[in-house]
Formats: sequence, structure tokens, C-alpha cells
Amino acid sequence: MSHDNFKSGWQHGPGVCGGGSLDEYINLDANEFMFLIALAATGKPVINEAGCGDLFWLRNHYAFFEHFVDYRGYELNARELHENCDSLQFEPNFDICTRVMRPCDIILSRLVFIHLPNSMIAQALVNFRATGAKFLIASAYSLSNNDSRQQAPSYVGQPYDLTQAPFNLEAICSTGRNALFAL
Repeated sequence: MSHDNFKSGWQHGPGVCGGGSLDEYINLDANEFMFLIALAATGKPVINEAGCGDLFWLRNHYAFFEHFVDYRGYELNARELHENCDSLQFEPNFDICTRVMRPCDIILSRLVFIHLPNSMIAQALVNFRATGAKFLIASAYSLSNNDSRQQAPSYVGQPYDLTQAPFNLEAICSTGRNALFAL
């Protein structure tokens, strides 16, 4: 399966990164991520963000990420970063379904899997485990099963449940919109 259609950026809604860059999502998600990182971290954690977009969501938390974590964002699209985040490590043109990110402790993946079919999510999870990460902090949904999800990448997001087959991850803690999963 190909997802080349994502390489030109978001074409259906606000901003180049879609609705995930709207303040109504960013403020809540950023606070939840801080809590989940603190729960999972020991020392100065190495964090990779899969599908980091333009890092706009970090604009109010830049100092935390610059000083308290070793952060690197990975994004399928090449794009300019938000002006407050230009010194954070960023790797554009990176496909999480075909490549393995650097070794890390925690992986963030916010509003990414909703655009991918189960087979691509499963491959991304294999690649995430190959980093040595013990935890995944991701958008969380509750479904009875993942059987009727899309069969190809899509701009239109479709919920998934990482605790259900074929993923079967253990949710350690949930904040409602995001959860800390054991990899």
C-alpha cells in the first residue's frame, strides 16, 4: 500500500497538518502528553514523535522538550517547522511504516494512525518496537473491534483501538483522548 498522497501535505481542512493543529486539540493533547511522559519517564527520556507535523503543538511547551527530554520528530512530509521549535531535532520525509526511527524510550504518535489501515499500523508498531521503546503515547479510541476500518491510507480519519486485535497493546493509563501503551 502506498500513502504518497500524504507527501504534499494536508489538503482537506485547516493548515498543512489538518485539524490536529487546531488549538482545541493542541492544548488538551499537550497537557495530556506531559502527564503521560512524566508517568513513563525515568531520567531524561529519549522521545521520538512519529508524525510530528510542523511541531505547532509544541509551541507552548518548547522549553520542556528542549531541556527535559531528548526529542526528535519524524514526519512523512517535508515542511517548515513552527518558529518556536526550530532547534528541535526533526527528520522529514520519514515513513514510519518502512523505516525504523533512532533508539528511544518513548514514542509519541498523535492523530497519525487514524489515517492508516490496520496493516500499516501493524507494520509501524513492528518498527516502533525495533527502536527499543518500552512505551507508546498515542491517540486512543475505544472500539469493539478494528475489522471495519479503511483498507488504504486516507485523509479521512477513522478511529482504531490499539487494545483490540490485530494490535493487542496493553493500555497502562488513559487520559480520554490519549493513552500510554506498553510496547
